[in-house]
Amino acid sequence: MKRKAIIISLIFLILSMSTYADFQFDVGLTVPAYIGITTDSGEGIGEMMKYLFIIPDLQLHYIFDLGIIKFGAGIRAYTLVVESILMPSLIGEVNLYPFVISASLFGGGYLFFGLLTQAGATELAVFDANIAYRFTDWFRLGAGGMVLTEFSSEYDLGAYPYILYVFGKFSFNF
Repeated sequence: MKRKAIIISLIFLILSMSTYADFQFDVGLTVPAYIGITTDSGEGIGEMMKYLFIIPDLQLHYIFDLGIIKFGAGIRAYTLVVESILMPSLIGEVNLYPFVISASLFGGGYLFFGLLTQAGATELAVFDANIAYRFTDWFRLGAGGMVLTEFSSEYDLGAYPYILYVFGKFSFNF
């Protein structure tokens, strides 16, 4: 029931028309720097990435721009060339020019495409928070972190994998 309410709310949010709304398309290049895992008991391990690799990131959101604050809903995709994943996403940003603080929650459903094509729903979500320096209205560099979590008390991971990263992002509004 909770999932249906969230999906219906997202549909109404995306379909509602507002004079303060537009679409935002982001093309990012994410470079993982540190990866780790923490358990419910507080124990954890992690280490710096030994090899540099870039993960392309695409986002399309219907954004409500309220000046210093933006929020919206849309889709987010990551690709590793031969395999990609597409997920629903919620985003919020605070613009403290020239810095942008951003947080997003994505997951709950997925579509894999590439070598493996599969769609489905899951009780897992990824929380992402970052801060970036905005060089122009369309380009920013920053750093952030992501953590995999569950949004149902019935589904307990017992451990929380996380990743710290640096990124560059091109952002276009239309």
